[in-house]
Amino acid sequence: MWKDYNHMLGYDMWKDLDPKKITSSVCLNCAACCKHTSRYVETKERYAINKIEYLMAMFDKPREDFHLTSNGTKWEISVTFKCKQLKPDNGCKIYKTRPNTCERFNCFISANIEKRLPENYENIKKYVDRQ
Repeated sequence: MWKDYNHMLGYDMWKDLDPKKITSSVCLNCAACCKHTSRYVETKERYAINKIEYLMAMFDKPREDFHLTSNGTKWEISVTFKCKQLKPDNGCKIYKTRPNTCERFNCFISANIEKRLPENYENIKKYVDRQ
């Protein structure tokens, strides 16, 4: 049973990504791990607008940070949060004293564990391919 389930999810076709390809240069160009996009789905536009108002108040974010799309049956809200230590050039304000989790993080290692591509893979791939 698990073999069929793993096949359905594509786990048996997974080819590990090479973590050595995630260099300092790739990180500085991408910085996706310092940003997180949250998505919320609502069944009606008015619910989505109410959710945006709630999230704006809760996270103290302006309306322009929220993106609302619809496929006709559901409304999706997306909003990206950035680490408070992320500089405009994708550097880190506290690089020398950054948390251990940040220091050790490698999106390809996480992808290999989860057997799925990193959230921002197409962008990351551009930087990896330039090396």
